[in-house]
Amino acid sequence: MFRRIVEDYEASLAPPTGLHGGSGKIERERYGDGSVAFSVRFKGLDVPDDAVVEVRVDGKVVDRVRVRGGAGRHELESVRGHDVPGATTGQTAEIAHDGVVVLAGTFQPD
Repeated sequence: MFRRIVEDYEASLAPPTGLHGGSGKIERERYGDGSVAFSVRFKGLDVPDDAVVEVRVDGKVVDRVRVRGGAGRHELESVRGHDVPGATTGQTAEIAHDGVVVLAGTFQPD
């Protein structure tokens, strides 16, 4: 299904200072029909397989993703009945494992 994007925010994720390894992206899109999607993708994390990481926006947990082979992805869509978190310019985005932030970034218009 093709939907016209009317608002798009993206946070490119990198390890915080002092940590290394991994990268990712979190994106929130609002479409012309009013629906919204929130997608999380990451790779290269040094965490055990089947670990669950927290996805945070401004420190609040908005999703959880299972890690396999250091990678993970998940999407929330309002058209599927998911509760899609908000995101806007300047908000922080984080992936945390066992309470430690392993990837972080800031939302910007895409």
